[in-house]
Amino acid sequence: MLPKGWIELTQPNNKTVTVSVAQIVCVRLPVPNEFPPAVQSAVDFTNGKSQAGTEAVGAIMQKIIDNPPPSS
Repeated sequence: MLPKGWIELTQPNNKTVTVSVAQIVCVRLPVPNEFPPAVQSAVDFTNGKSQAGTEAVGAIMQKIIDNPPPSS
């Protein structure tokens, strides 16, 4: 079980990566030729980097809704 405010994404190589919901700026469709064909979504972070995901945008959004960051 992940701590509150963290979600797992599946990378194009089928490995998972754990990311902080608080660091997500945008969940979007990838632009053409940005990532390999298996990629269905891109997550942009506050540091300007992006993470490719094989999950659909809607699935990632649901993960974020289900596991929001803790209140400050």
